Amino acid sequence: MGRFGNLAGVRTNGSGIYFEQGDYDVRIDKIKFNDDTRTGEDAFIIETTVVRSDNPTRAPGCKPSQVITLKKQYLETCLGDVKQFVGAMLEIEDPDSYNEPIDVVDQITAQQMGCDLQTAANNRFWEQAIDMLCSEENPGRGTLIHVNCTIRPGKKDPTKSFTKHVWGPVLQTASDDTVAF
Repeated sequence: MGRFGNLAGVRTNGSGIYFEQGDYDVRIDKIKFNDDTRTGEDAFIIETTVVRSDNPTRAPGCKPSQVITLKKQYLETCLGDVKQFVGAMLEIEDPDSYNEPIDVVDQITAQQMGCDLQTAANNRFWEQAIDMLCSEENPGRGTLIHVNCTIRPGKKDPTKSFTKHVWGPVLQTASDDTVAF
């Protein structure tokens, strides 16, 4: 077998288009969760198509994505980014203060996790919401939503920058035929 004879089992390295600094209205193409058993770093991925942009390098029709890699050293920040996006998609104004009604199952979860009932209910809600948005049905597909992106210096290493995405508001739901501009 030649030098490249083992390509059948190898995955390609995708290099997608990412958001740059700017204000965008985008249509959601797909929301997915990649379970990467190779590296152990899972990723929450938001694929979009730009409808309106103030950044000429990301003009309408461009297809940028946000990839939130759930790295262990930044896990709390990464999960906060996922929660902010999901909250915006569900039109929850302040995801940090949202309280899900307590259910019977939350009593068992609270005991298992060693947390209070409200925390157990909120954890259940967010997990179910993420599972729903990432499902095969992909109910967020077609939603028109605003995202603002800014470039910020890293906290530990200011020479390394990252793009901060702030999602919302929803401008048009997937099932709605009116656009709120």
